Amino acid sequence: MKSSRAASLTATLPSSRSRLLYLNPPYDFEIGEGKNQRMERLFLEHVGRWVRPGGVLVMVIPHDRVYDCRTILTPQFKDKAIYRLTEPEAAAYKQVVVFGIRRTRQERERLNDHAVNQGHQKLNEVTRRYEQIPGLGDAPERTYSVPPGPPAHLEYRGLPLDTIEDLLDSSPAWRA
Repeated sequence: MKSSRAASLTATLPSSRSRLLYLNPPYDFEIGEGKNQRMERLFLEHVGRWVRPGGVLVMVIPHDRVYDCRTILTPQFKDKAIYRLTEPEAAAYKQVVVFGIRRTRQERERLNDHAVNQGHQKLNEVTRRYEQIPGLGDAPERTYSVPPGPPAHLEYRGLPLDTIEDLLDSSPAWRA
């Protein structure tokens, strides 16, 4: 009986930018030689730029980590909304979902320091008390339109693990 394995798939978009990014990073610190940072912020910093201008970000993280992501969320995304997730598993980790629309380069360049500071302050106020964050209900109070585009092309880039597993029995190294 073969064990089940997750296949590695890569989505290739012709525009090289995503119209929608769903991000649920690990809730942990990086482990390295230098200053260890939170993974939520590092993931957003790395993959947030993959969202094309006008594209939508959907990110699930603990409520107390939203403010840590302010240096990316405030200048890079507009029309942000934050909702508390109410399922028992999500409530155990005090998870929220952050929605936002990626700003254009011109919009980012027009932001002044005062607007950025106001955005940081608003994120701090909204996420300060978990219980006061509105719950994500069945009927949305606002919607986000995902820009149209061509369909994604999925390409498998994983190892042929079933074949490798079949060949293990005949391997001298495996028998040793």
